[in-house]
Amino acid sequence: DMENSPLNMMQRLALAFVSGDMFTVILRGNGDMIESWNSNWDAKIPNQEYMKSLIKNLNEWRKTGGLDYLVTGRMIKPLEFEGTSEIPMLTKPTGLHINFPSVLSSNWESQKGQNAQFFVNYLPDVQEITIDMSMMKEVKIQEDAAGNSVAAKTDKELKIKLQPLSAVMVTYSK
Repeated sequence: DMENSPLNMMQRLALAFVSGDMFTVILRGNGDMIESWNSNWDAKIPNQEYMKSLIKNLNEWRKTGGLDYLVTGRMIKPLEFEGTSEIPMLTKPTGLHINFPSVLSSNWESQKGQNAQFFVNYLPDVQEITIDMSMMKEVKIQEDAAGNSVAAKTDKELKIKLQPLSAVMVTYSK
């Protein structure tokens, strides 16, 4: 329901990413991305710039920095974190109300036995999350798929600012 859930496409893209899926978008004749196959061609469409930015940023992770995890790794139980809010998605035609956290996340183990958790901010605003570091060692934060990792202090908790329409990868050992 685009009228009552204008972020639903962003939520679905973020969910696909953290699930390890490739993106699927449906295009109108003019190239605009639309909500679904059965959408009316004249219906309101999602914010195209937001969608392009999110797809570009997340797809880079699949191709480069996150390849060993998202493509060839296996999903494991995610580390807990705080700082999200709930953003409802309403579906048509039933009006089903689904709560989505404002940051979606998944944790992966590479074939080499390395761990990485991804945190996705699908909103057009900066968000901050806090991770309990008691179960982690050798923590590194990578803010974009092509960037270098930054070693994190091994304090009790780690605060991460997530830029709009982006993801962060936190690698660690147990």
